[in-house]
Amino acid sequence: MSDKNAFNLPSPEDPEFVNKMLHMVDGLREVFYNLIKSSNESTKNVYDGYNRTLDALEKMLLNENLKFEERIQIIEKMQEITDKMDVKDSENKNFGLKIAGVVVGAVVLALGLRKDKKPKSPWYIPWKK
Repeated sequence: MSDKNAFNLPSPEDPEFVNKMLHMVDGLREVFYNLIKSSNESTKNVYDGYNRTLDALEKMLLNENLKFEERIQIIEKMQEITDKMDVKDSENKNFGLKIAGVVVGAVVLALGLRKDKKPKSPWYIPWKK
């Protein structure tokens, strides 16, 4: 696209520029909130599956007729599952940090452009009424 304003951003010369930017940040916040909510539900389903598998393997370990080698195999499988859970946890933390960074960056940008109004407090959040 050769259009200078391909993303339909408000012009800095617009008197309502700051308000429009804050409105856009509010929309971003809502999108990210829904994205996090969806991710949390998906993650919960994954963890539920892992936990059911761990429970089943734990019950298998209670079988007194198992040979030592069979017990070792079950324990190794349980370790694999807990390793997968650890990886998933790290992925979720990284995802959350990235989203937080985008939202904070957008808020800082919008607040930095507010020449005529100053935040009411250091904890001022423009989308809270």
